Amino acid sequence: MPTCSTCNLKIDPTSPVATYENKFYHPDCLKCSHCFRSLSGKQFIKEKDGSLVCEECNAKVSPKCSKCNLIFAPGQTYKKLGNDVFFHNGKRRKF
Repeated sequence: MPTCSTCNLKIDPTSPVATYENKFYHPDCLKCSHCFRSLSGKQFIKEKDGSLVCEECNAKVSPKCSKCNLIFAPGQTYKKLGNDVFFHNGKRRKF
């Protein structure tokens, strides 16, 4: 019986389980560090400090390009020209 990496309680074999980086979680224990909603079954980003952030919160806090107003994709590099002035490095990828 696996143990939840957040709450350290056993996960019942008949209960749903979330996994991330070879660790087990109760679905409600794997949460966004900003809004605290469950990340189970959702896309999320791991920040440099190790915290996990859902796509919605990431869109709210990520810097945006001052030219195209799009947020930078995870791992994408950018130029910072001032406190709130950011630009894509080179050509921007189209999604």
